[in-house]
Amino acid sequence: MGDRSLVATIDDFVNPEKGEEARTDALNTLLIPLHQLVENMADYLPSKDEVIRGRATLLLSEIIARLPELKLDEGSLHFLSAFYADRLQDFPSISEVLKGILALLTNHTTTDEDVVAIIRRHNLHHPTLRDITAEVVDQGYMVSLSQAARMNLLQIYSIVLDKFEDAAKSLKADFVFSFVRVLDGERDPRNLVIGFQTFVKVVHSIPEFVRFSEELFEVVSVYFPVTFTPKPNDPYGITKEALVQSLRACFAASSELAQHVIPFLLDKESSTISETKLDALETLSLCAQSYGSLTISRYVEDIWPALRTEVLTSKEARVVDQALKTVSDLTKVLASDVVTITSGARVSSNLREFLEPLINQCLHELRSPDSKIAISCGKILQAAASASVRACVEILKDTFPILLRQFSLEQRPSHRQSLLDLVLNFVIASSQFSELTVEDHPLRPWRDQLFTTFTSTFVAQSVLSTAKFKITSITGLRGLLLADLLDANQTEVVLLHFSKAVLEDKDAVVRSNALRALDVVAHQPGKAGLVEKYTLPALLDAITSMTTQSDVATLPQPREASKEVTLCNTTAREESEEHREDSEGKTLPSILGALTVLASEASLCRVMVPRLLAITESHWAELREASQDGKPHSVPAHVLEALSRVVASAAESPAIIQEWAATHCPRVLKLLINEASSQTATTPDSADFLHALDSSVRLFGAVTRGLEAGTERAAFVDSVAALFLNGKADKFPHEVESFRPFDEKAPTGQKLLIRVFTAVVGSAHRDTPLASADEALGRLYAFTETRAIANAGEAAKAHELIALSASQGLAAVVNKLPEDSSELSEFLAQVLPELGRKVGPGSSAPFQEKTDALRTLTWLAKALVMRGHAKGKEVANELIGLLSSTEEEGHKKLSVLAAQSMDVIIGDSEDVLNVHTSSRIRVLYKQRFFSELLPTLLRGFHEASAPSKPAHLLAISYLLKHIPKSVLLSELHTVMPLIVQSINADDEGLIASTLQTLSMLIKEAPNMVSEHVSAFVPALLRLTTFRPKMAIRIAALDCLSSFITLPFYKIFPYQKKIANELSAALDDPKRAVRKAAVKCRNQWLTTCLIDPRFGLKTDNTALRKPAAAPEPHRGHDHHGHDHDHAHGHGHSHAH
Repeated sequence: MGDRSLVATIDDFVNPEKGEEARTDALNTLLIPLHQLVENMADYLPSKDEVIRGRATLLLSEIIARLPELKLDEGSLHFLSAFYADRLQDFPSISEVLKGILALLTNHTTTDEDVVAIIRRHNLHHPTLRDITAEVVDQGYMVSLSQAARMNLLQIYSIVLDKFEDAAKSLKADFVFSFVRVLDGERDPRNLVIGFQTFVKVVHSIPEFVRFSEELFEVVSVYFPVTFTPKPNDPYGITKEALVQSLRACFAASSELAQHVIPFLLDKESSTISETKLDALETLSLCAQSYGSLTISRYVEDIWPALRTEVLTSKEARVVDQALKTVSDLTKVLASDVVTITSGARVSSNLREFLEPLINQCLHELRSPDSKIAISCGKILQAAASASVRACVEILKDTFPILLRQFSLEQRPSHRQSLLDLVLNFVIASSQFSELTVEDHPLRPWRDQLFTTFTSTFVAQSVLSTAKFKITSITGLRGLLLADLLDANQTEVVLLHFSKAVLEDKDAVVRSNALRALDVVAHQPGKAGLVEKYTLPALLDAITSMTTQSDVATLPQPREASKEVTLCNTTAREESEEHREDSEGKTLPSILGALTVLASEASLCRVMVPRLLAITESHWAELREASQDGKPHSVPAHVLEALSRVVASAAESPAIIQEWAATHCPRVLKLLINEASSQTATTPDSADFLHALDSSVRLFGAVTRGLEAGTERAAFVDSVAALFLNGKADKFPHEVESFRPFDEKAPTGQKLLIRVFTAVVGSAHRDTPLASADEALGRLYAFTETRAIANAGEAAKAHELIALSASQGLAAVVNKLPEDSSELSEFLAQVLPELGRKVGPGSSAPFQEKTDALRTLTWLAKALVMRGHAKGKEVANELIGLLSSTEEEGHKKLSVLAAQSMDVIIGDSEDVLNVHTSSRIRVLYKQRFFSELLPTLLRGFHEASAPSKPAHLLAISYLLKHIPKSVLLSELHTVMPLIVQSINADDEGLIASTLQTLSMLIKEAPNMVSEHVSAFVPALLRLTTFRPKMAIRIAALDCLSSFITLPFYKIFPYQKKIANELSAALDDPKRAVRKAAVKCRNQWLTTCLIDPRFGLKTDNTALRKPAAAPEPHRGHDHHGHDHDHAHGHGHSHAH
């Protein structure tokens, strides 16, 4: 490049009148040696115009900064060093000079040796490190520099310490002093983060910092505590926590700073501001760990009183917790210089000097163990004891004799409980020393006394032994067990006590704690055998002894029997008992629950499962031999329910699941087959047998899903299918040759076991389809009709269950067949037209056949829609066409059943066709189904006759119930009028579904809901007395409660109306409804400032002190419920 063109290019960059684009182009077109560039800037660098001089310097700095890979030889480095050294005298250009020096140090030096050589050869250290600060700081330039220039200067110090530490060390104290002056007075958080980080590097790298330790401390202490609050969406990402941690690192950088830092932190700790206290305590903990035992020991006389004061007097729980943590950290530091000798570890004098006043002062306060101060002192001792083994030994040596003696003499229950809690806290504190041997454990000298204290308290039968005493004792004994401190006899005693508590204690909390203790012990390495030896026999024997007829007669049902079988086998279950107390009749479920918890330990599971299956087998055998039809099956039902929970909890344990598939599942299936084929199953509607079957279905489904998705699961599914379809018992007991559940002449009990087949097939993996899929489709389809199932003289409920299960199994197989499967296309081509003819308008089929076909179509539609099959939409449209049907029989309407099909298709099924059963599920299938079907349903609703409109509304409400919120909100303007109309309907299913949708909309779209308040409020008030369904009354009350979140001016006109008309719900015969009514009325009273006697209050005093409520009416309604309970509580809450 010629000189003229070069000068022109330089002028384009330097001239302040040129635009930014011209400057960028000028910078990008330079292609010459650097020294030539500087020589050609001779007219600009000495210019009297400060702007031109600065931009001339910036040109060179920008080149160096933007070309990090530019190779500079020694001559170029020498030239640049000389140039920047000269320009440091020109303050107006100082920012540009600093930028160039930073770029030079960052990008254009290779090794530390090269940098040191260049620095010493060219005296570069004077301008870059000393002269920069001397010239800039001494002349007061730091405050005048921009934030970016100050950041560059701090980064220069940081880079020199990182990359060229020898160069920095050669400057010794001068480097430290100049850094202090650079950091002093900095306010920008971006610079402070760099400055604090560089502070630590200075202290660690320059030994001569000691001469300026006070100055270093003072320059950073002014920032404590950090009060920086970043702006929202701060582009620099500087957080308060980053500044806090960086500042703490400065304080903890060296023990030489302790003489300044510790008194400063103790002074800050005495602040009345909680955040300052917390910051000071956390920083003190960090400094203690950094300074070490020798340094901290000089200040314990000052630190301990401050910490003691905080623990004993502070009202802030966070401050107390941090003070206790600081006690623990200090103890750990002071214990770190213990000298190890052959007989053990000797306590250092530093630790003893700290612990002695701590122990003495705390023990003095423990004379009144139930006082607040005593409890706090106990926490201090516990915190110190948990810090180290030696501290724990020292504290226990001085504390335990006094506490244990005081406990043995104390008679006041509150004092005894407090003392026992203190003892327990020490056991807990020592539990973290699990790596110690028994001989080295701090509790070893006291184990016999502790064992006696805890066991005597646990088994005491007096007023001095409460549930809380027992719980404390359980926790203490558990700690001794886990620490291996008890001998064999003591271990046996403890486990037997725990087992007895699980079986017999009347307090549920005590039973729960005893069970938790057994579970924790069982999961400790090497401890499961103890629980197996002492606990399992007691629990299993208790179950065996309870399986007599007299015992099971009072057992509760594990799950309420279905009152009605619908398309999806779901019913709204209401709880008739409003409060249930523990009773002797619930012992069996309690014991089985305990075994379920313990079964999470694999070895215990392997022991108990065969025993439980043997109990089930024995009980059913006894019932069959007694030839007593209808005799209770409660014990097997409860046992199988417990086993299903065991399998569910073992889903992540492949070994256990494989064992179930290979060993236990065949045995369970044999039990079910034998029972289903026996005379006692001739009444298949027996709730007990159905409950046992329900549990077995969940069990087999969980086992299938738990197996690996490859050949392992496929082999299990195929073996079950071979047994059910062909009677082949290769992997199952050979005693079941007569098992033919798909034979029309088979006992109904055997046919009910098709539910197990559906559970297994429905959980098969989609990538390993059933080997006998074609045969399964045919058998299942045949059993979707109740006429193929029914045996003479039997009730219809079992037939409905079988047909529903067959439909679900059929849908599961259809869903998982490959897209190109010939079985799938052939089956759909044959079955869909046939089912369509049965339910079509011109069909002459009996009503039951139509409902069977409708159920099958519904589940097939679900299977096809989920996988995105084209036939799914066709079947769904066919079902929508049935919404106008007027055909009905008994209480069933075909149009209502067709509407309910929408609930099945788009809803989530628990049994089959869900994400857990490896089904084929197309992404966003619900959204697609909704967008395709909603216009059809809306058009059908507007065109339908009055009798057909409710069915259309019901179908729409089910769609709204299950679609994602985002989709629903986007269609609110279209569907909100329909929601208003649905909530005023009389159909229970429609109302329940609409209330669920409305509850969500109140939270997600309050403005839209508020536009229809005038329609919703009367409808909801009507539903609060809707007698057929308690769940609807509660849901309506909950919606009314949520209305208070709507804009006030919208709900204001309805304040009195709602408060007054809720009185009917307050007298509801169901406690749950009364409770919801009280809550709703209280919210309206307190939020809307309504006085019960005088109506609306407009002044604020109504909120502070409403007038007294009228005396509630005392008496009983015709249901026998106490009115005073509802009214009295309602007003008390409002006040």
